[in-house]
Amino acid sequence: MQDSIDFQSLFEESAKLFKNIMVLDYSYNPRKVVHSTSACKLYHYASSSKSKGIPLLIVFATINKTEILDLIPQNSFIKGLLNQGIDVYLLDWNAPSAKDIHLTIDNYVLKHLSSCVDFITKKNAIRKINLLGICQGGLFSLCYNALFQNIKNLILISTPINFNTRYHAMPNLLKRLDESIFIDLNKNIPGFLIKQFFVSLRPFEVIGKKYLKLLDILKNTEASTKFLLIEKWWQDTNDQTLASFLQMVEVFCRKNALFNGKLQLDRKKVCLDVISNPILNIIAKQDAIVAMSSSKALKQLTTSKHYHELIVTTGHLGIYLNEKLTNRVTQKIAEWLQQH
Repeated sequence: MQDSIDFQSLFEESAKLFKNIMVLDYSYNPRKVVHSTSACKLYHYASSSKSKGIPLLIVFATINKTEILDLIPQNSFIKGLLNQGIDVYLLDWNAPSAKDIHLTIDNYVLKHLSSCVDFITKKNAIRKINLLGICQGGLFSLCYNALFQNIKNLILISTPINFNTRYHAMPNLLKRLDESIFIDLNKNIPGFLIKQFFVSLRPFEVIGKKYLKLLDILKNTEASTKFLLIEKWWQDTNDQTLASFLQMVEVFCRKNALFNGKLQLDRKKVCLDVISNPILNIIAKQDAIVAMSSSKALKQLTTSKHYHELIVTTGHLGIYLNEKLTNRVTQKIAEWLQQH
C-alpha cells in the first residue's frame, strides 16, 4: 500500500512540473543575429579569447528547433565548440507560415543557405568556410558542398545518404505514405503530425520509458529541469512546408535520388563524386532515426582523399545531451579541423 501511495505522490509531483513546461525559458551562450532571410536567421556566437581560424557554420534540420544544440549553455554542444576556439555561426530556420507552402529544398539550399555562406565569407573576407550539417541539415549541407566551391571542410552528423537500406525505418515508413491526403488539403504539414511520426519509430522509448525516468529524478532539480527543457524542445516541432515535405518523400525516400546520382536542385545536378574536400562523417551507432548503413553510404560516393568516419555509441540526440560525449565529440571536431 505504501509503495502505491509513494508512486501516486511522485506522479502528482511530475504532473505539476509538466503544467509549467511551456513557460520554461531557454537560455543561450551569448549570440546575436547578424543576417536573416525570409526563411532563416543567422546567429554569430560571441568568440572566446582563443577563438581563431576559419568560421564554422552549423546547419540544423527544419523539423526541430536549434535549441537542442545549446540547451544547457554551460555544457552544450555549442559551448563545446566555443571552448575549442572555434568561431561558430548557427543557421536557425524559421517556422514556415501559410505563404511558404511552396518553399522547396531547392530554395532552402540554393537561396537561404547560400545567402548565409555568402554573408560569412564577405564579413570575414575569406573565400571558404567550414560547414557542419546535422540530420536533414546535413543533407542540405552535402548538396550545397556538391554545387559550390566555397566550403573548405565538411562535417556531417547523423546524415541520411542512402534511403534504401534494410534497417532504415524512417524512409521505409515514409515510402508507404499516401501523400495525396496532404496535397488535397493544400496546407503545410503540421508539426504535431511530424512528432507523432517520430514517436511511431520508438513508441515505448518516447511515450513510456522516459516518463518513468522522470519519477526517478524528481528530487534532483538540475536533472528534472534538464528533462523538462528537453521535453519542451521535443514538443515544439516546426511545421513543414508542403513542397519540401513531398520532395523528401518522393525524391529522397522513394527515388533515393541523392544516393543514385539523380538528384537535381533547380535543374542543377547534385553529384557527390565531385566533392573532394575533407569530410568528417559522425555517425551514431544506436540511431533509430538515421541508420548507420544510410550514413556510411557516403564513403563510396565521394572522391575526397580525406574522408573520415567517427562512430559514437549513442542515439540520435545523445551527442548533444550527454555532457561527456558532447565534450569528446567537439574536441574530435576541433582536432580534425586543425589537421585539415
